Amino acid sequence: MDRLMIDPKDVYISPETPQFSFEKTIPVVLVFLGIYVAFKNIHHVMDVLQYIHDQWIVWWDRITHQIEETRLKMHVKNGTFYQSIDKNI
Repeated sequence: MDRLMIDPKDVYISPETPQFSFEKTIPVVLVFLGIYVAFKNIHHVMDVLQYIHDQWIVWWDRITHQIEETRLKMHVKNGTFYQSIDKNI
């Protein structure tokens, strides 16, 4: 039974023992809260990325269509016939 007893002289408590402090806790809580909100709202982020992707495709189609129309006008103007393989113009 004496072996299980702890002598108070053998226990050393440092005066610099870390104590609970809000200065260190609040940033940690905010980081975890931010991560939680980010994962909770990931579908909104994906919706925005999908919208940007769709707008890029629309813009690219407009640009390539304008290029095709310009090429067609130039060939017709020069007296040669030009027909796009992609579009039956």
